[in-house]
Amino acid sequence: MDVDQAIAIVQKLADGVDPTTGERLPPSSVYQQADTVRALHLALEGLDRLKRHKDRIHSGPPKAGRPWTKDEEQRMLKQFDAKVDVAAIAQELNRTTGAIWARLNFNMQYIDSSFPGYQTGWPQIRSENGSYGRRWLHSDFKNIAFPYVHSLFEKFTDAGGLDAQ
Repeated sequence: MDVDQAIAIVQKLADGVDPTTGERLPPSSVYQQADTVRALHLALEGLDRLKRHKDRIHSGPPKAGRPWTKDEEQRMLKQFDAKVDVAAIAQELNRTTGAIWARLNFNMQYIDSSFPGYQTGWPQIRSENGSYGRRWLHSDFKNIAFPYVHSLFEKFTDAGGLDAQ
C-alpha cells in the first residue's frame, strides 16, 4: 500500500465513512468517538509529512537524503579545493547544491597528509567534547596548535583574497 492509499483510507475513517462501502459509520462505532477522530487526524498529519518527505527525496538527485561515503566526501573536498563550481560537484555526485554547501561544513576526521594543502596532517587524537565525541569538526581548527592549522589558514586567506599586502 502506498502513502496516498493510506491517506485516503484514514481520511474516510476520520470523516466517519466506511472506506470500503462508502457508507456512514453508525454513531456507536469506535471510529465516531472523539478521541478516535482526533487520533485519526494526528495520523493524517504524520502520513502527510511522510508523503512530503518521500516526494522531496524522489524529486531530487538520486543520492539526495542518503548517507555520504568517505570516498564521496573526499572527492567533493578535492573538487571544491580545485575551485570546481558547486553546481558541477553536486551534479557529479548526484547531490543537491544545498547538500554540498552543508557538507562543506564538514567533519575534519577525514583530512590527512594525503589531502592537498594539509602537509602536516591532522592530529589523530581529539579530547572528548560533549555530544560530538571524538569526531573532528570544521570549527576545531581554531583550537589546534599553529603547526596544524597554518596551511589551512593560508588556504583560507588565499582563497578569500584576504592577504594584506
